[in-house]
Amino acid sequence: MPRAVAFLRAINVGGRFVKMERVRTLAEGAGLRGVSTYIQSGNLLFDCSARAAPRFEVELEALWKQELGWEVATLVRTAKQLAALHAEGETLAHGLKGKNVRHYVSLLRAEPSAEMAQTLHSWSYAKERTLVRGRELHFWCTIPSHEAKFTNARLERVLKSPATTRDWKTIAALQSLLRA
Repeated sequence: MPRAVAFLRAINVGGRFVKMERVRTLAEGAGLRGVSTYIQSGNLLFDCSARAAPRFEVELEALWKQELGWEVATLVRTAKQLAALHAEGETLAHGLKGKNVRHYVSLLRAEPSAEMAQTLHSWSYAKERTLVRGRELHFWCTIPSHEAKFTNARLERVLKSPATTRDWKTIAALQSLLRA
């Protein structure tokens, strides 16, 4: 059975804490199979066909709202989509120099329009770079991420849509888990 990852936005931050054991139990109770999680930041792995992925975004969001009592934006990527993201992300040029360059990926609900992608690309500064690729925005910086002008909250305000951001190391680890 093909696999997927549900990226849960803003879980275990801002006083909204849920143990991953509970997330797994809720997902299994809702009928998901092959359920596991990766670290406490809301990465839920499960069996899922490409056709079912969009449906699971809606169903899981309803589940979290009902069981946790708050909204949790849920963005699903299939193993194939994550493999493509990882392969492309390894080759993208960002132009920043130094050993302290950090790479992040923001997962978006939908692909931004060409005009919106240009707006997001204009967020690149001397120590920060952004690049939209389909339903993902790559972000590199040479400063601590909490000092960056780019933030997930700013991204969501402009897109008027949910997004969630992960460190590139997390994307690579998830890709490795799905491949196994």
